Amino acid sequence: MANKVTSFLKKLGTFLAQELPVAASAIPALAPFLNLALPASAQPAAEKVEATVSSEVSLMTQAVVSTETMANAIGSPGLTGAQKAAAAGTGVLQVLLASEAMAGKKIADPAGAQKAAVTIAGGLADFWNAVDGSAVPNTPSA
Repeated sequence: MANKVTSFLKKLGTFLAQELPVAASAIPALAPFLNLALPASAQPAAEKVEATVSSEVSLMTQAVVSTETMANAIGSPGLTGAQKAAAAGTGVLQVLLASEAMAGKKIADPAGAQKAAVTIAGGLADFWNAVDGSAVPNTPSA
């Protein structure tokens, strides 16, 4: 039997779905995996931007991880990456719309914005799938 490598995101989603009774309670457990802070800056303005970006990236990552967790919790291993990205794209879009970068701006092309959010969600999933999954505890069936 071939040794199949399980991605970080798949392993984390499976772990959270099996070990946590409610997917929403997963957010505090994700803290070690979502520590995306950039190097500290000596300038207060740069620190504010850094904190904002880190927070927004963490929120978008949480949308992706939550989607993976829910897909595993409901027993839907047949969902494609594109289907998961589409589901996570809604959360990513909400983070983008609430971001400081969007302050005072309107979306001229809602369909284009949604498509871009799905692309970002898929990119984040690809990134987390490239992370070594050994940091996630093993589940009995993993």
